[in-house]
Amino acid sequence: VLCTGDHTDGDKIRKLIFKHWTDKKWYEVIGLKKAKQLRKESFNSGLNVLNELNKLGKKVQVIFGNIDFYKEGKTSDPDSLMPGVYEPKIKRLKNLTLIDRRKINIGELEILGHGKYLDATEFITNPIDKEKKKQKKREKRYKQDEEDLKKLFLKKNPKKGFIFLAHYPAYGYFDKVKFKGSPMNGKHVGFEPYNDMIKKYN
Repeated sequence: VLCTGDHTDGDKIRKLIFKHWTDKKWYEVIGLKKAKQLRKESFNSGLNVLNELNKLGKKVQVIFGNIDFYKEGKTSDPDSLMPGVYEPKIKRLKNLTLIDRRKINIGELEILGHGKYLDATEFITNPIDKEKKKQKKREKRYKQDEEDLKKLFLKKNPKKGFIFLAHYPAYGYFDKVKFKGSPMNGKHVGFEPYNDMIKKYN
């Protein structure tokens, strides 16, 4: 089983983020106490999903989605809102293997996993940050993610017919948001550097 991430139920927090997209931080709107509670609920919901995947009795290859809880999560939220990370939990689940940002072989099959948070290309081409400093930081992060992706592929050229397991879609392919509650409704949220890698490695 190949799992593309977002094990966590982030719906309540997402609604707050969407409602105050560029005005306020979601946790400022509801206060830190309530924010901690929502984060904990979200964290536990993801643990439940991981446990259920483990119970399938099949080997499950896992990557993280952007709303999952993992080490070095790219968030501007205060550290006090981080209830924990999933890496040590996954290690204890015998049927789950974390393959995020690495390659593995299962028999003759090679899988390259690439999850976690990425800035959508649209955030760069049509800046979403009001502050120039924030946008510069976002652009730098985007470039770094692009370089890291290239390095991952170059470590060892993938075998023909390998699987590229990604959380985000490639830009322009199944990535147009069709949800009126989202500030990105009608826009593309794919990651264009994926397109380059997919074309290059066929």
